Amino acid sequence: MLRNRGFRGIFCASTSFCELTAEDVTDLCVLSCGQYDVKPPFHIIRQNIFESTLELLQRLVQQGCKRILQSLVNHPLPLLDDDSRRAAALLAAEKFKVKIKTAVCQTEAEMLAEFRKFQPDGIAAFHVGQYYALFNAGVNFTNSLKFVLLHKMAEKWGLELGGLVHRNHILGIIASRRMDYMIRHHLTGIQENPELISISPVWYEAQTPLETLKAIV
Repeated sequence: MLRNRGFRGIFCASTSFCELTAEDVTDLCVLSCGQYDVKPPFHIIRQNIFESTLELLQRLVQQGCKRILQSLVNHPLPLLDDDSRRAAALLAAEKFKVKIKTAVCQTEAEMLAEFRKFQPDGIAAFHVGQYYALFNAGVNFTNSLKFVLLHKMAEKWGLELGGLVHRNHILGIIASRRMDYMIRHHLTGIQENPELISISPVWYEAQTPLETLKAIV
């Protein structure tokens, strides 16, 4: 169908594209730019999860955290992103001589149980919903408990937490330029030596001190 309609390139953002064979894409340019549970056999442009997570954990350590809970969320399939975050946590714990626990939580109740059991002084949460779950459970956010986001998006009610902002617009620009180059130079099919281009998320400094959030939420 793609060939009949004149398409010459495919941007892959799904695990299913990893199952494409050489025959499927013999005359198509293929570029991977999504999240996967296995490494695709094509050129890849994606977020640099390992280095950015390591930087985030280091920031928590520099703020005095000794016990850090990295709270991830459950996926239907484990993603390579999760492995990168686990690896960053293991390295940070060894490098900075602190305790870091990575928990994959399917529900808010599981996350709260991990929090109460581990008693962290720093939390690296996957998304802002985990902050609301802790807040609604009566967790007292003060200067002694740090909270940052591994995947910062737009928060509600003027809440501005610190965390990593994934630069999807930059990824899109680079992917488009790369695809243009591949089409112009007929770089079709499965590549013998796939390349990886990593886009580092940027750190966003918190605009709302945790101890003042009760007046906002």
